[in-house]
Amino acid sequence: MHADGDPVVPVLVHLRDLEKAHDLNQLVAAQLTAGGERRIDLTMFRYLLREGRIATVSTDHAPWPIETKQRPILRASAGMPGLETFLAGMVTAGVKRDFPLPELLGYLTWRPAEVFGLAGRKGRLAVGLDADVAVFDARSPWAFHAAETPSAADWSPFDGWSFAGRVEATYVRGRRVFEDGRVVGPAGGGQFLQRSA
Repeated sequence: MHADGDPVVPVLVHLRDLEKAHDLNQLVAAQLTAGGERRIDLTMFRYLLREGRIATVSTDHAPWPIETKQRPILRASAGMPGLETFLAGMVTAGVKRDFPLPELLGYLTWRPAEVFGLAGRKGRLAVGLDADVAVFDARSPWAFHAAETPSAADWSPFDGWSFAGRVEATYVRGRRVFEDGRVVGPAGGGQFLQRSA
């Protein structure tokens, strides 16, 4: 539930972006098999964001090899890769629509931490909280090429798209885990976090 009692409904950003794609082949190649997510009118989506009526915005990131997506629809793997383009896509959309960056980033940081009961550890830069940081370079546009990412999937329906910038580095609990397009942190560094009451 949202803080004011409204239900939290999953809205996948990549579905929103792909609905406006001009290339039907992108949609067919993605062969999206979304579950309980709802599609939402773009104008309403932007209005609800500006009004603070959407709890969070996220990506499901399902990096299946393309072969598993090319099976008949009922045997195809669900989801699609999205992590590599998520922050760049959100910032790009926000810049195009004059959405205040601090508010936009709240949907990706402190709001999810509150929804998942992790606000005591995650979501903000503050003394005593985990130092989870994405360093985003918005000084020069970035053309995304799926084959150049460290993802298990070497494809993406966003392949070839241009964004307002890119993630240059990522830190988890203060340790650099991603830099210059490659994973530099050790495998197995994740931690299970208990939800606060």
